[in-house]
Amino acid sequence: MEQALDLNTLLLRLENDFLSGRLKVPYGSNRHVVTCWRVHNCKTKRCPAYGKERVRCWQMVGTFCNPTKKALAIKNKFSHCVECTVYRQSTRTKEFRALEALNNIIFMLDGYETASVKTNRIIMQDQERIILEFGLTVREISLLPMILNSEKRARMAQELGISINTLKTHIRHLFRKIGVPSVTELRDKLASGIATQ
Repeated sequence: MEQALDLNTLLLRLENDFLSGRLKVPYGSNRHVVTCWRVHNCKTKRCPAYGKERVRCWQMVGTFCNPTKKALAIKNKFSHCVECTVYRQSTRTKEFRALEALNNIIFMLDGYETASVKTNRIIMQDQERIILEFGLTVREISLLPMILNSEKRARMAQELGISINTLKTHIRHLFRKIGVPSVTELRDKLASGIATQ
């Protein structure tokens, strides 16, 4: 039998955790969170939720599950998410809907975009400028989100339909054009270039 969550207790715990610096997402466990790509029988491998089990896809930037079939920022996609079967199954009881509301608030307060996710989002929105600034090819720009997400090279090559050696050549050229030796410096350079725009 599922234990009901007392909202007063939850809010007091939330306040205490906030004041003590222990506030983290996910806040409390929700065993109802379902795996979005399984529910929708999705095969979009470049979606950041694909292949991950029981993640809160409604808190992920760049998912491809909305009606427009385009990757949207969270503020633009959440209205679609609350109507989605995945979200409804994950919040099937009143108590777990309240828990997820708290999770979403904490997530937004916490600055829901990490540096890498923010850079990926901006790359998706600003590909033309980045291509022109660094002289990247279409193939190189398509590699950027995968590199920044630290995807395995075998998976990247498979998804792009190229050999590992061809992939390594593209990555080497990309790093040379941008003038960085590592993923961390690649992210920093893109982020600093974006900040000056």
